Amino acid sequence: GVGVERDVWERAQTTVRLKMDDGVQVGSSSRDSTHIMDVMPYLENTDKSISIDQIPRTASTAQFESLGRRLSSNDNTNMTAFDTDNPVQSLSAYDELSITDKAQILLSLESFRGQQLPRPRTLRQDAKKKERRGEKKRQQTSSFNQLDRLLIPLIDESVRGQLLFREAERRGESELASSLRQGKSRRQMAKENADVAARDGNGEEAEIWEEEADFYASLRADVTQDEGSYSGLMDKDDWYERTRANLSKKLSKKKFGTLLDGIE
Repeated sequence: GVGVERDVWERAQTTVRLKMDDGVQVGSSSRDSTHIMDVMPYLENTDKSISIDQIPRTASTAQFESLGRRLSSNDNTNMTAFDTDNPVQSLSAYDELSITDKAQILLSLESFRGQQLPRPRTLRQDAKKKERRGEKKRQQTSSFNQLDRLLIPLIDESVRGQLLFREAERRGESELASSLRQGKSRRQMAKENADVAARDGNGEEAEIWEEEADFYASLRADVTQDEGSYSGLMDKDDWYERTRANLSKKLSKKKFGTLLDGIE
């Protein structure tokens, strides 16, 4: 412990009181809020001769602590529910993400270290502004919120391509949509074929296309970057990997004989 003389300690004390943002009183339930950081009081110093520096809540990622576990590179006990290398691997998975999920994923990504999350209140205010706009104006405005704009550049490129293509079509940007369609990666095309097969009820074909999409992902040095955005020498060779995989299957079947009959 640290020892402090009594008179020094007493001179260092000051009086504070609890204060709420926007005039909300402590104990009031009138605020329509779903986040503790929007209703939690903070300390206001009543002795104006003493200055107290407080960390601005807006500039801190702590506002998401109660929504999801805060992830730290120095804390190995905190485990994320998402794959931190490639956290979102399908369009449907992205569409199911809540605000909480998106914030948690961002905090789990090494590529997001040192950046800050927007306040939940800011996200809600932006959503309300979009709701108040007319249909025509909403169509001209991006459907992505601040978390989306932070997260989309860091996720699987095939999912990013699908999201951007859907957004371009929604906003009637035909040239951009055409460019995105022509620039699809092999992984994105395989995943879209799998989705079509699944919707048509062809589970076997869907599984084949999913395996193909996974194969293309296995070739990539970084599947979150656009295909061709870095040197192809960093990726594995398509022909070599297919040949090696097929040879491995043949050797396994030859080794185990009839035990693997019917297994491809």
